[in-house]
Parts: sequence; C-alpha cells; structure tokens
Amino acid sequence: MFYNEKMIQPFVNVLMDKCTAKFRLFSKPANMLIYEFTYSDYINAVSDDDSLLSAVSYDNHSDNKSLSTIPVKLHFIASPYCEWIIGYNNNNDNSAFYCIAPSDKAFDMTPDIFDNYICIRFEDDIFYFNKNVRNNAVPANMYGDIINYTPDEDSYEYKLCNKLKKISSFSKRAELILAYINNNKKLYSPNDNIRKLFHAVKESEGCITVYTLSDIFGYSPRHISRLFHNTYGYSPKTYCNFIRFQNVLKQIFCDPDKNNSDYLYDVDGYSDQAHFQREFKKFMGMTPRAFINGFVEKEV
Repeated sequence: MFYNEKMIQPFVNVLMDKCTAKFRLFSKPANMLIYEFTYSDYINAVSDDDSLLSAVSYDNHSDNKSLSTIPVKLHFIASPYCEWIIGYNNNNDNSAFYCIAPSDKAFDMTPDIFDNYICIRFEDDIFYFNKNVRNNAVPANMYGDIINYTPDEDSYEYKLCNKLKKISSFSKRAELILAYINNNKKLYSPNDNIRKLFHAVKESEGCITVYTLSDIFGYSPRHISRLFHNTYGYSPKTYCNFIRFQNVLKQIFCDPDKNNSDYLYDVDGYSDQAHFQREFKKFMGMTPRAFINGFVEKEV
C-alpha cells in the first residue's frame, strides 16, 4: 500500500491540500488507515468552487445559495482497496454506514450529508465481514459494489455512532473503531497461495505477467487467474494495473512538472503514451495532464 496523505482513499480531489484530514495508520488487527473530516471542513474546501456550488439548491424565498445543502461528492480512483465510511450527526441519531468495494474504474459517490465522516481504508488483501456471514463469503462477492446501511436502534452500529459523537479526541475515536472491528467483524483471511501471488505482484511494482507468476510458483496461468477472480473478483492483470497506477501517482506527487512521456520511463509496463493516457483516464476519471494541472494549482 502506498501511504501518503494525498492518497487517502477515497481520493477526494477537492479536499487535497485544502482540507487536511486527521488520520492514523494501524497494523493491528490488520493494516488500515483511519481518517476523518467534517462537513464544515468540506464546505470550507469547496465554497469557492463554482462547479460545486452550481449543484446547490436555492431557497424558495431567497436568491442566496444555502451552503448547508452542498452535496458531499467523493471521487474514488480505481483501486484494490475496500473503504468504509461512517456518517453521523452531533445533535441527532441519524447515521449511515457505507462499504465501498474495489473497482477497476473511477467513479463518484455522494453520501448523505452528516456533520462528521470517519473512514477506514483497508490494505488490499484485507476484508471484514459480519460475524454471522456465511463461511464461504469472499471479497469477490462485493467487487464493484457500494453497500449502504442505516443502523437500527438496537444495532451495535447505532450505539457506536452515539459513542463517537461524545468523544472529543480523534485518537480515541479511532481506538473505538478498532474495538468495533475486533468485537463485531470477522476478518477474511486469503490462503497462502493468493498471498504469495499478491506479494510477487507488489514486489514487481505491477510489472509481471501471469506466465511469469506461473513459472515462479508452478501454478498454471488458468489456475492463477481463477484464484484471483474467485477470491477478489478481478484478474491478475487488473491487480498489476492497480499497483502500477499507484506507482505512477507516486511519481507525479514527487515531481508533477514532468511531461507525460517522462512518467513512462519512471514506471515500467506501459507500451506507449496512448496506453498510459488511456489507463490513467480510466483509473482517475481524467487525463494525466488535467490531473497534474489541478494538483499543481492546489499545491501553489
């Protein structure tokens, strides 16, 4: 996983360098990043963005735009990471839980408006299920989905949100989230075969073929593809593309002033510039140059 504050997943480009989220990295019970932002943070970040303000509804008795109705628009990049988002209010019991599964293309998500959002991003081989889920449940069952859950009053999630809003410290809220995961969720553990394959792809920075994996581990290419699809819902090639794309973003953050073609020399695996541009637009939702220009403007 590439840990970088600018790569908090979901990648919220309107918040980048405008709204700095609080976050902590954890290695137990599993590798995860917990971060949070408030609706006020979001408003402060986007209130000068006309493209976002155009989505605001007008009051029937006034020509003024109501900032309290600006939707929270989260832009997810394609990635192998599972993300949880918990929205809750300070002065009422309204809350919602969102589980955003990995996807091989960029997409936008608009959660309901809440005072607070606390989010958990898991390492790409880490998935949690409810304890009562069937034993043969696998991450592939969720691939590409967004699950929206409104807690019942008797649920642990409902009680969790009531506890979160009473805690003033982010660190203590993060610890409460960890306790919730430990006590109420079941960790999915992939078998050693798929773990070894994941590790090999990461070591290669995404520049390895299924045939090379076959030579290294002695499994047939078909068996390797089946392992990936049956476990996570995507192919070995897609996972390689995920990892390679993370490395491209790392290079851009390190040096955004390069030409597009220069990144081809820094990151192996792209056959030509057209291949690079096509995959970048699919994974980010915009061209490399549009992303870099926006990134540089926010850095200034």
